Amino acid sequence: MTETTKKGAGLAITGFVLGILALVFCWCPILNWVLAILGVIFGLIGLFINRLKGLALIGVIAAVAAICIWKFYYVPKIQNAAGDLFKEVIENVDKDKVNEAVQELEDAVKEAVPAEE
Repeated sequence: MTETTKKGAGLAITGFVLGILALVFCWCPILNWVLAILGVIFGLIGLFINRLKGLALIGVIAAVAAICIWKFYYVPKIQNAAGDLFKEVIENVDKDKVNEAVQELEDAVKEAVPAEE
């Protein structure tokens, strides 16, 4: 094996491992993105340099699949949960306290700004 082929084999294996790890940790946003992006980069480099094209290709596919799972499965769940939480907060607002706070604010503004005569 030449030196370039050895480096390519290492990159292909690295891309494969990172792609599989991204797939395993696709539920963890930051870790998923770091592993997936590095998996795609190393996998593509390994794909073009090396004979272990199958391993590199599987790594790239696994990394892209991890990104897709995060985007199309977890992101909508997070958005729905945030929307439900926001709706619950809005429904539980005490309207009398809000009206009192608004009235106090209006009174403070009237005291701070001199009346025009």
